[in-house]
Amino acid sequence: LHDGQLSIELTTTHLDNRAAWHGLGLHPYLPRTAHTRLQTNAAQVWLCDERGLPTALQDLPAEWDFQHSRALPDTRLDNGFTGWDGHSIISQPDLGYELHCQASGSEYFLVFCPPGLDFFCFEPVSHPVNAHHLPGRPGLKLLRQGESMRLRVSLAYKASGTVP
Repeated sequence: LHDGQLSIELTTTHLDNRAAWHGLGLHPYLPRTAHTRLQTNAAQVWLCDERGLPTALQDLPAEWDFQHSRALPDTRLDNGFTGWDGHSIISQPDLGYELHCQASGSEYFLVFCPPGLDFFCFEPVSHPVNAHHLPGRPGLKLLRQGESMRLRVSLAYKASGTVP
């Protein structure tokens, strides 16, 4: 933590002599008010079944397109997004700040918004949920003995004026 910016680096190194698939993710819980907004880019979203497991990759529906800053949905959202450029802004006008998120080693993010609760998760990840069981193991890396992978995330606090 330095000058209002939290920087986190996750690293895994494979030690076994047999190769294995690896993925990394950070899952921060954040406050949610009626005016919390998200701005981020994605190309597609994984639709999920009733168990929360991804079943199909499709283009973004309008209500989940956060290219321009928009409020989080009132309905449940618990999905993985792909085609992420690693940059996002979470605006908290009721709380007087923005969080600027930057990530490397992550082409995916998850958003978890349970309806009616005062929190949500914005989760930079290297892969979608259940990637070990999806065709092609999207986002996972096959590591051999001694190889590593890394995920870096920074959350920078920016004051946005007075709290109402």
